[in-house]
Parts: sequence; C-alpha cells; structure tokens
Amino acid sequence: MPKISVVVPIYNVAKYLPQCLESLIAQTLEDIEIICVNDGSTDNSLDIINEYADRDSRIRVISTENFGYGHAMNTGFYAAEGDYIGILESDDFTAGNMFEELYQVAVASDADIVKSNYWNYRNGNKEFSDALKNGPFDKVFKPRHTALEVFSYNPSIWSAIYKREFIVKNNIKFNETPGASYQDTSFNFIAFACAERVVLKEDAYICYRRDNEASSVNSGKKVYCVFDEYHFIEEYLSSKPQLHSEVESLLPAMAWSTYRWNYGRIAMEFKYEFLVKMIEYFYKAWNEGKINPAYWVNKDHLREAMHILADKNNFLYKVYAEIQKREALLSFLKCKVQNSDKVFLYGAGKVGCEIATMLSNQNLNFDGFVVTSGVSNFDEVMGKKVMPLSDIENNGVREKSLFLLSVKEAGQPEIMLMLREKGYINVIPMTNDLRKYLVNFEHYDIGTLVRELIL
Repeated sequence: MPKISVVVPIYNVAKYLPQCLESLIAQTLEDIEIICVNDGSTDNSLDIINEYADRDSRIRVISTENFGYGHAMNTGFYAAEGDYIGILESDDFTAGNMFEELYQVAVASDADIVKSNYWNYRNGNKEFSDALKNGPFDKVFKPRHTALEVFSYNPSIWSAIYKREFIVKNNIKFNETPGASYQDTSFNFIAFACAERVVLKEDAYICYRRDNEASSVNSGKKVYCVFDEYHFIEEYLSSKPQLHSEVESLLPAMAWSTYRWNYGRIAMEFKYEFLVKMIEYFYKAWNEGKINPAYWVNKDHLREAMHILADKNNFLYKVYAEIQKREALLSFLKCKVQNSDKVFLYGAGKVGCEIATMLSNQNLNFDGFVVTSGVSNFDEVMGKKVMPLSDIENNGVREKSLFLLSVKEAGQPEIMLMLREKGYINVIPMTNDLRKYLVNFEHYDIGTLVRELIL
C-alpha cells in the first residue's frame, strides 16, 4: 500500500502535462502512486500519460468519457489505495519535497487533513499566495470548533493531503456537475466541516498556473453552478443532523463570500439574475434565523448583507436601473462607432487605454489614438498608432470622423471646443459618469454596489 495516492484530473492539457508529471515522478517521497484520470480529452493528453506510465510503474491510467471534473475526481479517489490522497491539477506542478513533508506532518499528528500555502505562477514567474493568511500553523485543531476563519480561505483543495480512511468514513465526494465549475467549493467545506484533526503549514509547494485560466464565467450553462455547490453541501449535511446543527450558521457566511467573489467574475449579461438568485438564498436564510453574526469572520461582508436584506427589492431595483442605463449608453456608443468611417481616441494615456480596452471588449474597432502635436512619447499604444491631430486634418474626413475624448474630464471642454472650431462635430466626451457605466460598472463588486446605491 503506497503512502500517498496523487490524483491528477486531466482534460485537454497536453501543453502542460509533461511538467506536471515530471514534478510527481521527481518526488522525494518515492512510495506514492500517481492516478491519472483522463476525462475524455480530445488532444493527445492520453498518449502523454500512457507514455509516462510505460516509463514509471507508479503511474496508473484511468480513461473515461468526458463526465466533468467532479466525476474524474471521484473516480480517482475511489481508485486510490494510499494512506493519504493528494491532488495535483494537470496544468500545475509542484516542488519535489511536497508530499514527503506533508506526509511526515500527517503521520506525526494523525491528521485528517494537512494543508499548505502555494505559489501563483504566471508567465514563468511565481509569487507566494499567502492563501492560509495567519494560520493557525503547525498545530492540530478542529476547524468547526476553534478556527472558523479556515472555512473562508481560498479552497485550493490541491494544496492539501487527506487521510483516505477519513474520506471513506465520512463519504466525502465531489459534486458531479458538468465541466470544471466550482466543485472544489463543496468538497472543501465538507472536508473541513467533518475533520477532527487538521494541520496547516505555512510553506508553499505547488505552482498554481494562472496563465492558463479557461474561464467558465461567460457560459450560461456554468455561471450558476456555484449555487449547486451549496445545495450539494446542504444535502450532505441533511444526512448528518449533529454536524448540520454545528455548521448550519456558518454556511450563509461562507456562501456570501463565495457568491460575492463570483459576482465579480461573471459576464455582465448574467450579473443581475445571479444577484437575484444570491439575494433570494440569503433572504430565506435570514427569515429562518440562520444568519448569526458570530459566524461571519468578515464583518464587512455581514454589513453588506444586512444593508441589502433590509430592503432587497429597492436594492435590486436600483441595480437593474443602473444596468439599463449602462445598456442604453453602450447601445448609443456602438451606434456612433459603427456608423463612423473613422474613430479616434483623443488621448493615449491611462484614460485612453481604459477606453480602448472597453471598445475591444465590445468588439468595437477604432483607428488610432490622437494627441496634441508633440505630446506623446510613443508611436504606438496597445498596437494602435498614435498620431498628432494634424495628420488627421490632412486626410479630409472630418464629416465622418468620430472622436472619443479620452483624457481626464477637466481637460475635455477645451479639447472639445478646439475640435468643433476645426469642423469636427462628432465628438463624444468620455466623462467620469460615462466611464463609470461603460468601463467600471461591470467590475463593481457587491461592496461597491452597496456603497454606490445604498450608503
């Protein structure tokens, strides 16, 4: 029986898979098994893991249809034979001493879970994540009784090892929803809720790749899957009355943090309906007396929730009105841009780049940046030419040229007057109010909405 089984869920990651597997083969703890679960990959991922399995007998290959991340993880966990189970995502890689050090701590403390920090990895550079914040480190504790803050940490389920006997005894499984959509949320909560003995280590081992993020937040099929995770948790707890009574007041606090974070990530078109579903969940919890301030580690989140729930209909009305205003302004801008022969951003600084990014996100093209002669030190910004106004004047396209004034608002009146004196009548000043709706609004988090619309 191996000391640790490492489950590697795999779906179309041929580009990163060799680095992942090499980091596992090189572990200083040699008594491990590496369970590669191919979830119906359509690239050559399966060929790669079969090649590695031929070279190293510790690698086991399981190949299934594409049932999704949750099913792949359950398959790997069910097949595991080690004393402890670890996870390594197939586009990540880890330090060679990770599993030896975590295993030593686990055995010495008879831990159900040993969890560490990790590195954020972007474009070849790694940065310490400090995901576990202030611990508690290097001591055994029971999360649901003595360290509620642990539930609020980033799930990062792959930076831990789990005693297999503990997983089996408590029937801890992943939610088998389609694709890879938040399934770590329910697994992480249930594991910490059930655990009697947990140890946190401040060290970081895994390099969590952030330059391969395949976003699920723009898909209508996946955007609401995070709600399914909390339904899954509630169904699990319903079968364990004692555990349910201990953590039921913790669940809304954790859900608020999770939903709040996801609201900031989803596409604009889904935000309102997501917010409605989110508030309905908490309004029900509030009416059932499940919102207990003692369980809200983040008191700012508690204040947000209370402000919203005090008059949820008014809050939702205001958000909807703001969204409609944004849509109207965006439609106006699209119409102007699409009906102009030439579109220029007047200003190539911070505001200009902000407006250029917004246009790109809306699939709206523009012809370049215009500046007062001699002002810019760059020939190009964001791949677009930067030119003095005199170059535009020589082209003779004034009637069909549109200028978006993309400088600080204080300087816009003077530039607008100058352009109109030169015969340019299609000028839109990108005022602070316009930028609020066209650029900033889609990035508002729940806290910003509360400050803008209620306080």
